[in-house]
Amino acid sequence: EIGAPLSRLFHTRRLGTVDSLGFTAVLAACFVFFLHSDIQITGWYSLHYLFGRPLEFYENCKRGHGVFYGAYLPPVYSIFALWLYPAKLFGLLSGPETFPLYLSYWLKVLTTIAYISSGFIFYRISLEYNPDTAWARYATAGWLTAPMALFSQFVFSQYDILYVLPALGGFGMFLRHRLYAAAVLFSFAITIKYFPVFVFLPLLLLYEKRILRLTVFCLILIV
Repeated sequence: EIGAPLSRLFHTRRLGTVDSLGFTAVLAACFVFFLHSDIQITGWYSLHYLFGRPLEFYENCKRGHGVFYGAYLPPVYSIFALWLYPAKLFGLLSGPETFPLYLSYWLKVLTTIAYISSGFIFYRISLEYNPDTAWARYATAGWLTAPMALFSQFVFSQYDILYVLPALGGFGMFLRHRLYAAAVLFSFAITIKYFPVFVFLPLLLLYEKRILRLTVFCLILIV
């Protein structure tokens, strides 16, 4: 019967090798064929950290490009600059005048690594709720295959994952009652975008009620 070999390839009750290979192939195609210009422009601006004075970053961007479209906080550009530093080190970049297309894909490698890393963190969080590793793998698969997440990362080439990753780690620290570590991780997350504040504060009030300690954790968040 045809159904028997097919059932071995396509499991109906668990994720199999074919599922993983098919998912990887689709993501690889999206990685290559979709590239929004925003990541290229942001990467281009970040070169002013490598070829200029960091304290004059925004002024250099406006002076070098005539108009400044950047709407992100400095850590986004500094993270990109650090990731692009090897290109400068090996002579692939000589200034902020141009930004080759292949470097946009290099930046996308960075966000993809962060995306995959979020899966490992989510897996550990899942085990906090249920020690069943099979259940945790399914939960993680749901996290990594969420349509909006896939669109943001592999189609729209955004970098929200750069704040989602530390915020997710901070959530895991809350579950382990390690509030200081959670505050530090959320503190880093809000340097990229402010949205994690609206996650941190309810979680903090859930785990801590003492005014003095609440004040300390909030100071850690904003400092």
